[in-house]
Amino acid sequence: MAAALSNSSIKTYLFNLIIYSHSEERRRYFEEMVSPLIEKYPCRILFIEGVMEPDADVCQTFCLAPSPEQEKFLGKSDRMVIRVSKQNLSKAPLLVLPYLIPDLPVFLIWGQDPTKENNILPTFLNVATRLVFDNDSISNLCEFAESMLEILDTLDIDFMDVDWAHISGIRAAIGTIFNNESYFNKLKNAKKISLTYTHVAGSPMQHQDRRAIYLQGWLAALLGWKFKSADGNRIQYENHEVILIKEEKETGAGGEIKIIDVDQIMHIESLKAAATPLLRVSPSDSPSYQLPIPNMQRGLAFIKEIFYHPITIHYRKTLEMISRMK
Repeated sequence: MAAALSNSSIKTYLFNLIIYSHSEERRRYFEEMVSPLIEKYPCRILFIEGVMEPDADVCQTFCLAPSPEQEKFLGKSDRMVIRVSKQNLSKAPLLVLPYLIPDLPVFLIWGQDPTKENNILPTFLNVATRLVFDNDSISNLCEFAESMLEILDTLDIDFMDVDWAHISGIRAAIGTIFNNESYFNKLKNAKKISLTYTHVAGSPMQHQDRRAIYLQGWLAALLGWKFKSADGNRIQYENHEVILIKEEKETGAGGEIKIIDVDQIMHIESLKAAATPLLRVSPSDSPSYQLPIPNMQRGLAFIKEIFYHPITIHYRKTLEMISRMK
């Protein structure tokens, strides 16, 4: 069925948004993720939904009418879905590109492994302003880290890893908490660090430990630790150990970093707050205090991180550390 997008609001649009995934559930997950951006800034949203069943023969294009709940944040934005089976995937750029509004930025959200997609991704990279990828569909994070390191220097586009963006707030908080020589040396020499993350049954996230893995990799690289081995939830470094602890929850967001324990030196715990997320920081040698951090689960701070902030050398060093965790 042919799509019929409205041209009446084109002059009010600020950008094009292409979202690629392999399921309707993931499409809805990404749409919810970017809803704070769409609430404030009208755009044209083009979903590419890959139908991966072996016998499927699908090539559909249709517009999505917003539900009453979606109307609250979609505003003047419009949405189109391109559903294509594996054998028709090469047709996706031909179906999408004519609907892009010229002279506007093109943000590309990629729900599959960007290091292995050689069919249609290169075509979209030629027109994209920024690539945002989510690695939840990737089964082997170590292999992904190796592959990503190989293409970092040749990737001629601004990009952001969603899980890296999610932990930007807690990384900044750790930088603040240990921002003196005494505490930093205690962190560097800690024998054991435990990271507790939330795991929610029924969450669309397959790998809810990814952000904890990223965070410990960043810490290990920052502190100059040398990797030895990884066994399940325990990562061994020379003279140091990191333990990842899963906290089961029935509701809420999966993958959140809830508690960071650094030996007997520091206890950091995420607190529920009505407006601003807070950390309760409890040093062993001084009174506890609260530290506000940006909301990196959703909200405008998270949106700014994934769409506008540059990637840093710390991301490369984190990937280098994770690539050794075989």
